[in-house]
Amino acid sequence: MISLEGTELTAFNYVFTIDSSVTKTIVYNNHYFLDPNTRRIITHKVRDGKTNLFQIQDFVCVERP
Repeated sequence: MISLEGTELTAFNYVFTIDSSVTKTIVYNNHYFLDPNTRRIITHKVRDGKTNLFQIQDFVCVERP
C-alpha cells in the first residue's frame, strides 16, 4: 500500500511525502517553480534510515500552446 501526503508551502513550493509499505521506502519530493516555465524537483528516497537516491531535476517548458 502507498500513502501520499502533500502540502503547498508557498505559491511556488510544494512538498510531497510518499510512503510505500511494499518497498519499505519513503520518498520526499520538493517541487519548486523557479519561474513560469521552469520547475525543479528534488527527490530524496530513504530505506532503513539510509539514503537510496538523491537527485535534482530541472524541467523547462519548451513550447507553450
